[in-house]
Amino acid sequence: MTHDPDRMNETEPMIRLATKSDRQAIAQLQLESWQTTYHHHLPNSYLTGQAAIDLADHWQSMRLGADEFVLVAFREDCEGLAGFIAVTCRPDPFIDNLHCQPSMRSRGTGRALMSAAFERLRDMGKTSVSLTVLVGNDRAKAFYLRLGATVGPVRREAIGGYPVDTERLYWTRF
Repeated sequence: MTHDPDRMNETEPMIRLATKSDRQAIAQLQLESWQTTYHHHLPNSYLTGQAAIDLADHWQSMRLGADEFVLVAFREDCEGLAGFIAVTCRPDPFIDNLHCQPSMRSRGTGRALMSAAFERLRDMGKTSVSLTVLVGNDRAKAFYLRLGATVGPVRREAIGGYPVDTERLYWTRF
């Protein structure tokens, strides 16, 4: 789902495939999102230090398979990148990241990115996708449940070497 940049408005961001030149902005947006959302889950010393290096390295070295993609969103009322979504298929479709500028939350950008990702996955013949959300990130979980996700198991993972509990959410049809 791509949108005409001339038609950008309050409710409909312009969405396009990310390019390599977007990667630095993506890493910065993810860092800002983590700093405002994960401060109860990860040490402040990590979020204000090593996380910036880890995310920059991750995005600069990322290699996408033929059926994997990153979409970026822009809005008239947001300077720079408003949000992004990254979808991998290793082997099953997985939403690896969905982040919006903290000031752009609850303004339709995340919903538009999810819709665009669902549409792209359908066009590739995919019928299901999953993601993980940190246990305690109730705002994100509620957002995904409103979009029809089904709750799955909790498991222990690590971000930056720090243990976190995540809950898998699934869509078997979207």
